[in-house]
Amino acid sequence: MSTNSENSKENENNLDNKINEYIQSYFKLKNDYETLNYEKYIQPIIFSNKSKKEKKYAFQKLPKYNCINCKRNVGSIFSIKKSNSSSNHIYTAICGDINNPCPLNINIEMPNVGLFEDLLEENGAEWGSINVLKNKIIKAKNDLLFGYIKKEDAFNLFENLTNELTEDLKLYDNLLETKLNITDNLKKNQLLKKTQIELEIYIQEFKTMIQEYKNNNNETIIINAVEFYVNTIEIKLKEVLNLKYSINRVELLNNQFILNQIPFAIEQLEFKFNDPIIHSFIQGKGKINQNISIKNNVTIKNKVTKNKTLKSNIKN
Repeated sequence: MSTNSENSKENENNLDNKINEYIQSYFKLKNDYETLNYEKYIQPIIFSNKSKKEKKYAFQKLPKYNCINCKRNVGSIFSIKKSNSSSNHIYTAICGDINNPCPLNINIEMPNVGLFEDLLEENGAEWGSINVLKNKIIKAKNDLLFGYIKKEDAFNLFENLTNELTEDLKLYDNLLETKLNITDNLKKNQLLKKTQIELEIYIQEFKTMIQEYKNNNNETIIINAVEFYVNTIEIKLKEVLNLKYSINRVELLNNQFILNQIPFAIEQLEFKFNDPIIHSFIQGKGKINQNISIKNNVTIKNKVTKNKTLKSNIKN
């Protein structure tokens, strides 16, 4: 029987996956729209034998693209811009017909993103705010000592600054703990060591089987050895690689195949200052597909900052 905590975690992951699906759908829709119209209108002009002047004229005469939703010759308007009220970015898509638009209405608010490393270094956002508060407390003590402020005012100021400093220190500890759970997770490290030991044992068993085959020249032994390698060693090796590397793939670079093994993907080391919000995601004929839109600003629960919004010095 699952606990309430496990159910909550599962619901949170389901919501996370659902929002990621909407975000991926938005970019797929945008890419389909741009690719389709590039291949239909732009590419034929670029690769034609026309002069530069003729191509320029042809571009000026291009018709409006078909809307990705209603297919009318009115185009679609995709936009990614910074929010007026926050550092978030707003992804939108609407029909190009301003007077009589189709139901296409996508509005996704994406949070500003920073690296844990930037937040935790001495001149980073959170660590920097802690240093500022410490300096303010020192200044307030000096002001009280030299009689620049009254005792009552000083005590109120100390209390406010101390409370704020306590909150920032808790947040800093929370950020540090979250980062360490990603980069130096004890359970994951223990599981990796256990899996590596198991792999070494299996490899020794395989070597023993190969040696027995060489001594006895028994085909049954070599067949069993091959099956053992495929069904046991390869599976265990994949487990080790998955535990060691978030990215483990062969890539073609400058006509050379390069093995790319990275312990942590960049998105694992990123921190979102708040949560993605799906304000609307409506396609099709509207009434039929309105159920897929998320109302009331559904958000993912922030795993790091539960009680406070980060003060960010990180550039957008």
